[in-house]
Amino acid sequence: MERRAAQRIPLALKCYLVTDSTATGQQVGRTENVSRSGALVNLPERSACVAALNPGDHVELHLELPSRLGRRLPRSLHCVGTVAWSKEAPEGSFRVALAVQRMSFRDLPEKLWSLEYAWQDCQIAM
Repeated sequence: MERRAAQRIPLALKCYLVTDSTATGQQVGRTENVSRSGALVNLPERSACVAALNPGDHVELHLELPSRLGRRLPRSLHCVGTVAWSKEAPEGSFRVALAVQRMSFRDLPEKLWSLEYAWQDCQIAM
């Protein structure tokens, strides 16, 4: 039985998961699929911010868009939602499913730029 409210589209975009569960509540990952009402995110490792996630926790997700289109700042699709579930994947990465309540286009926040440089060449097998 299909429980999703909207069709998922396979889409691998660099993303930034931001939680308020810890002081270091930011992690870089890649989306596996997205829809109007949710996203599945693959994170390279189980960090302190990810280990603290529980279903129902509030999170923000910034999906980095592929082109700056002549802008100085990269654009992102900013999503606000809750954790639906999270689990460790067999290859050691960590998967988080999100239920999205709101989304909007905006500039990628500068506080996330340092994460981009720390994780610039990381690839996650999907």
